[in-house]
Formats: sequence, structure tokens, C-alpha cells
Amino acid sequence: ALAVECMNHSKLQRAAPLVLDRLFEVRPAAWILPAGLVVLLVALHAAGPHLTEALRYERQAVLAGEIWRLVTGHLVHADLPHLAWNLAGLLLVWFLFAGDYSAGQWLVILLASAVAIDLGFLFLERDLEWYVGFSGVLHGAMAAGLVAWLRAARDPLTVLVGTLFVAKLAW
Repeated sequence: ALAVECMNHSKLQRAAPLVLDRLFEVRPAAWILPAGLVVLLVALHAAGPHLTEALRYERQAVLAGEIWRLVTGHLVHADLPHLAWNLAGLLLVWFLFAGDYSAGQWLVILLASAVAIDLGFLFLERDLEWYVGFSGVLHGAMAAGLVAWLRAARDPLTVLVGTLFVAKLAW
């Protein structure tokens, strides 16, 4: 019984590093997309509140034909703390999940997340007059990353991150 217990302990010790190894296997090139997003988000914020107002999602403006706001509203922020939280979220999502999809796949995920949010605003949140921020897109990216993890392995890290994500959404 002791030999079996020692063998199981040995397997557990080998498995634990593998769970965390996936976080550090990402190639530096995988960080080009989020680095570009950071530069874009910071530059748009630095341009000032007039640009934010011109680019934010505004329901009436979108319905009047200013459809670019469906994209640009996700790229501008209400204030510096809002931007900082979204940048921290972007870096966290990328640290966790960068290696799970190619840059092209991530672009599709980010765009699909933005489209889903915009459709929700237009059809389900008719009283929402305006919106700014990257948070919704980040939630879509987080969900996509967790789907990749769940398809690959249901290990303690996946359960922990998934539980924290659901708790954050519920809060």
C-alpha cells in the first residue's frame, strides 16, 4: 500500500508542473496582438474626451448610420482607471490563454465578442444610451480561453479559473 501511495504521490508531483507549464509555453510572437491593442487603447484614451465621445457606442447614432461606433465603442474608456482595469484584464487573459489560439483565431474571437455585445445592446438593451470599454470583449476572450482549456483537460487550474470567472460574472 505504501508503494502505491508513493507512486500516486510521484504522479501527482509530475502532473502539477504540467498544469502550470502551459502558462509559460507561449512564444513571444503571441504577444504582438495584445501589445498592439494596448498601444491602440492607450493612444485613443490619450487623445482626450472629445474623441471618446465621438467614438463611443451611442444607440441613436448607430441607428442613424454611424455604425463604426459598434467597433470603436469597445476601444475607448470613460477614464484612466477604467482603461487601467481593462488593460490589466487584457494582460491576464493573454497570460492565461495566449497559446490556445492563433493570432487569427484570437482576432475572430475578439470581433465575434464585440458583435455579440453589440447585438445584445441593440436588441436586448434598448434603454442603454451609450457604452464604452473593452470589458465585454475581454469576457468573450476569457470564455473562449476556458472553452479551449475544457476541451484539452479538466485539471485543477481550469476548475479554479473557471470558478473565479463564473463568480466574477455573478458578482
